[in-house]
Amino acid sequence: MIWRKPTADDLAKNTAAPGSPVRLKSQYLLIDHEVAQAVFGDAQQAYIVYYPQQQALFLAPKDDPIFSTIHKAALAMLKDRTPKGDKSLSLQEIIIDNDLDDTDRDLEYFWGDGVPNLHVKI
Repeated sequence: MIWRKPTADDLAKNTAAPGSPVRLKSQYLLIDHEVAQAVFGDAQQAYIVYYPQQQALFLAPKDDPIFSTIHKAALAMLKDRTPKGDKSLSLQEIIIDNDLDDTDRDLEYFWGDGVPNLHVKI
């Protein structure tokens, strides 16, 4: 599995207008059920890594056999937010360590078809 940088067309296709399925709220990454299911399936933990040069987070389910060998990723708990399957993941450590803007907002995101990885611009 090879990760590629998303194109502007990819971001336009997967990024919603206000009320984005991927957003930052109170230093938590909130992921709506459609995106969460497509990327993480039933996983309860996810690998996460932040790349300052790209100002982006990369996430993958814990059972991704390659992600953790390619990236120096931390393991984080994917918490259930709603019975529908919306998920949340704490970004407090990443925000503090990298002095990131923690303003609540919609986020640009991308995932490739058939690739269980999520790229989030933060």
